[in-house]
Amino acid sequence: MAGEIWLMRNRVSPEENVEEYASIRGVQRVYRQQSGIMKEDVPSPKEIYEIAIGKITGNRIAAIEAFKQVGQVVGDAISNAITLLDGIVVIGGGLSGASSILLPFIIEEMNNPFVKEDGTTIERLMAEIYNLDDENEITRFVKNSSKEIVVFGTNKKVKYDLSKRIGVGITKIGTSKAIAIGAYTFALTKLDKKK
Repeated sequence: MAGEIWLMRNRVSPEENVEEYASIRGVQRVYRQQSGIMKEDVPSPKEIYEIAIGKITGNRIAAIEAFKQVGQVVGDAISNAITLLDGIVVIGGGLSGASSILLPFIIEEMNNPFVKEDGTTIERLMAEIYNLDDENEITRFVKNSSKEIVVFGTNKKVKYDLSKRIGVGITKIGTSKAIAIGAYTFALTKLDKKK
């Protein structure tokens, strides 16, 4: 799925796909629109990030809004994908360098409920979403809340954790290396089973 999420519908601009916002050109596009500057005057995504965190001067409100909109688009796409899967979400690629500002917007979008016609809300996802780049969130994510239950039709007891959790984090070793290690590990596991 890593290569195909880009084809999902864009939450902010529904006539476009996710890639139009969830990319370095998307950050630049939103910054340009919010700042009212010409395309040739748009700073690099790294500079937009540095503007957003106050490291360099520029339109900070536009910079934060750029990452907010990217976070909304990415968070929505991940939410759509993760409804069909059970696992941890690892984000990589060019935007991962701006994770300190981007990841909270992604998590916020994933936790953003649907609003029904009568104004009531329903959860966007069945699981609680945790930011695995935040130490406090990691502590909550790994907290053991399991209890023993009896296996139906037997006298056996097993531990069962009924809380639903999804962790979202940024790759620490890079996307390509992580995929290579995962493929290598998968291949070794398959070879071991054949012995």
